[in-house]
Amino acid sequence: MPLHEDNSTLNAFRGIDYKPSLSRKRGTGGAPMHMGGIGEKFLAKLGAKNDDSKQVVFDLWDNCIPSKFTGKCFPQNLRLGVLYVSAANPAIKQELLFAERAILKKVQALKGCQKIKKIRFL
Repeated sequence: MPLHEDNSTLNAFRGIDYKPSLSRKRGTGGAPMHMGGIGEKFLAKLGAKNDDSKQVVFDLWDNCIPSKFTGKCFPQNLRLGVLYVSAANPAIKQELLFAERAILKKVQALKGCQKIKKIRFL
């Protein structure tokens, strides 16, 4: 244990309060990084991914719904595995609820959309 770094045991021996350091050493070993690499590391740390499943669903939405709903409902958002879809009116929303399982299976069959677990109709 290095004596120049604070830790709980050493500070207890010294009789002073221990406050853990919130900063960490850089993982680059002091070497400079490109801005693109910094941005990617930051997004990875936040848990954000370059996920294009939202765009895939938006582009292929008409293939996932029965033809009678074409132009009457549209995907609005994809968040935390839930696809939010707006319907033109309450009657369309009710019919979409009956077809929800079939629509969800077609959406999950799209490339990169397996994480979508639920559809909410607005």
